[in-house]
Amino acid sequence: WRAGVQGWQDVGRTTLFAGVEVGRLQGDERLALLPEARRDRFSRLSIGAVMRSLSFAGLAPFVRLSREKNRSNVAFYDYARTRTEFGFNRAF
Repeated sequence: WRAGVQGWQDVGRTTLFAGVEVGRLQGDERLALLPEARRDRFSRLSIGAVMRSLSFAGLAPFVRLSREKNRSNVAFYDYARTRTEFGFNRAF
């Protein structure tokens, strides 16, 4: 399962947003290569902004920073990463 919540707030012509997502996974059976069934705990936190004041031709730039972590008893799925995203959204 996974569950998340997102919120946003307009500040002038900028929209600030943040989100949190958590989840768990439990495997039914172990795979032949692994000593036990897979169990994961997932979490993600992200924050960002859409800057409509800088829009050009109907496109507004955005920036997002995300931190994701998956804790697992299987080394292949045990990771943490930080990601930044830049792009354009359609400004309405």
